[in-house]
Amino acid sequence: SGPPGTNRQMIAKAFKEGHVRFEWDHRHLDGHIVPIEVTLSRITQDGHQALLTSWFNLTDKRRAAELESRASVVFENTSEGIMITDADTRILSVNPAFTKITGYSEDEVRWRRPSFLQSSHKQPGFYELMWRQLQDTGRWQGEIWNRRKNGETYPEWLSISTLRDELFGDRSPLGERIRVGGETYRIIGSMQPKGQMLGFDLDDTVYIPIGRAMAMFDRESLMEVDILYHADADAERLAERIRERLTARHGSEDFTIVTQDQMLEVLGSVLEVLTLAVGALGAISLLVGGIGILTIMTISVNERTGEVGLLRALGAGRNQIVGLFLGEAVVLAGLGGVAGLLLGIGGAWLVGAAVPGLPTHIAWDYVLLAFAIAVAIGLLAGVTPAIRAAGLDPVAALRDE
Repeated sequence: SGPPGTNRQMIAKAFKEGHVRFEWDHRHLDGHIVPIEVTLSRITQDGHQALLTSWFNLTDKRRAAELESRASVVFENTSEGIMITDADTRILSVNPAFTKITGYSEDEVRWRRPSFLQSSHKQPGFYELMWRQLQDTGRWQGEIWNRRKNGETYPEWLSISTLRDELFGDRSPLGERIRVGGETYRIIGSMQPKGQMLGFDLDDTVYIPIGRAMAMFDRESLMEVDILYHADADAERLAERIRERLTARHGSEDFTIVTQDQMLEVLGSVLEVLTLAVGALGAISLLVGGIGILTIMTISVNERTGEVGLLRALGAGRNQIVGLFLGEAVVLAGLGGVAGLLLGIGGAWLVGAAVPGLPTHIAWDYVLLAFAIAVAIGLLAGVTPAIRAAGLDPVAALRDE
């Protein structure tokens, strides 16, 4: 049902503009009215223009919108404070009850982490354990002490759950319906969990039909197509066949094909540049450290000329003098190396604490290698001052003193 001529008008508009979407009241075979959304997309097939038509039942969408409206009323009017965060525990939204309890408005807390509310009543590490349990089990509840905006601390009973737990709990999601971008979809499958990489949740993905995705983002064509192929397949030949097929369909090469080998090549080039940059910085740091030790040891020899003369007068040999100053250079370099390692280990710990999902670890074999290089640089930098000290004439050294 609908205004007379609507079908013809929309068909003509779709051929002219390439894409059109409108709502339509469809009369079912049994007589009841079904609200639908019609999408008309112009395509070219075998050299002729045609229309790709898709119908989407809006019944569930309108029912879900009604339920969302009711949930919004509860969210806004409940006396319990509610906070919604993303996967990185950054606050997205809070309700008026939260503002009334804590004194913070939504604009003041948005994109902040809930940890800014914590008081000093809990033992160190309490919140880390709480969030770890939440990630492992999907839920946590208990009594905690938080701090209001005015600095006042107060006890509260806190219940936290993840969206997955809120939606399905422990039951299978197959056959369930969810809403994405205002549209209702039925779950027909579940991917194998991939975990996290660099702090990003690889499982935080929903796959929907291409036609609906194009309509949702108001696009006439796809943004990206990922193709899986067998490991022993010829990637270049496969890319060439895909290019030929798409060019024949589109009439021109209005796309870009990037193979996995090309992406790995680009990634390798970037890593090589980064490696050279880090190596250059390391070399400069070692050079500066070596010059610093050389300068310090040279000044030390000049200031301790009388001491060297006294040691030589008391029977100390050249090798003993050399060993004395080389030992000081090694100790100086070792202290600098330990300080640098502590800074590096502390930085890695801070990064891991700031981004819990980021896989940070300390390679102790490289730690030992770095310390050995620092000691070697100190040893080399101390050779010239040590030889100079050992070559001093005892009588002249004592006379200078």
